[in-house]
Amino acid sequence: MQKVRKKALDILRCQQCLGKLSCGQNELVCMKCNLRFPIHQGLIFMGFDENKTREINKIIFEERKHQTNLDEIQKHYDFAYPSFKIGLSSIRVLKYDIGKKNMIAVDLGSGGAPMSKMLSENGFDTFRCELDPNSLYSGFIWKHNKLYTGKHIVCDATFLPFENCSIDAVFCKEFIHHVKDYKSLFIEINRVLKNGGIFLMIEPTHNLIYISDFLKKQGSHKFGHYYQSTFNYYSTVKKNGFFPYRYYLYFYDRSRRLNFLNLMKDFLNNQIDLKSKTTKLDLLFRMCINMLIGGSIVIYSRKIRNINTYKKRPNIQVVELSQLKLNENYLTDDRLNKFYEIFNKIRNEFIES
Repeated sequence: MQKVRKKALDILRCQQCLGKLSCGQNELVCMKCNLRFPIHQGLIFMGFDENKTREINKIIFEERKHQTNLDEIQKHYDFAYPSFKIGLSSIRVLKYDIGKKNMIAVDLGSGGAPMSKMLSENGFDTFRCELDPNSLYSGFIWKHNKLYTGKHIVCDATFLPFENCSIDAVFCKEFIHHVKDYKSLFIEINRVLKNGGIFLMIEPTHNLIYISDFLKKQGSHKFGHYYQSTFNYYSTVKKNGFFPYRYYLYFYDRSRRLNFLNLMKDFLNNQIDLKSKTTKLDLLFRMCINMLIGGSIVIYSRKIRNINTYKKRPNIQVVELSQLKLNENYLTDDRLNKFYEIFNKIRNEFIES
């Protein structure tokens, strides 16, 4: 029998009506609308707007194929070092900015990456949310005593299953560009954050190179990818109850020919670890660089007010248990060991610095 601890139940809410939940036998039950959320292989199966069933099933299929196919693992190895590094760098700054103990965080679009483990190691009581149960399950390779049953939730992030004003930090790494209605996502993040809570986003954005390629392909884009400009993200955050107070750029790639470009990228990457303040001039300069040559934006935004546009909750269709295809054999596959090596290398680099 899989149970959820009371500490988690105090924050978790019904995804459909935000009613309180009780723990039954391998399920959570809403005490208000009686909707049932199964607990299966350590995951709480919540869901999505029932009117979007076809679209959501396609997203889950594509995400599972992309994130958990070990036959194509090399591309994930190549991405892991810079991805894990910016994750840990940004989380250390997040911890510094919140500056208190007993912090509660939500890792949205967590997938199988170790960001929730990093958050937990830095003192956050962390919940993981991901629409695809396979990607979420694959994250069980990253163990921590704070990441127990009840912390791993299959759900659509635009309808979060948390109490109003209950979360200290929401962490979104390379997830928001998968959400077509990103404004609704920002509104929902505002709802669950405490006043003064921090929304941290790390996102690739539109730039001139991307736009040129987009036009050459006659406006086609990869399914499930909805990139925005840095200005769109920044302005939408400001309009929805947040004050963005840190703005950084992070570059995963390096130029093969232009050394001066690499020097500039290294300088900008290092600003995160230095916790440098973002002046208006810094903001303008970094936005221009981002539009010209790309890079991922790293924006820290503090919630300064509640907003009055929280949208009505839909009828929720619970994700079917049969959508989970992975099992323990996946978690013990030797091909995953390289990720542990990369993770430990980065952690040791931070300890030594």
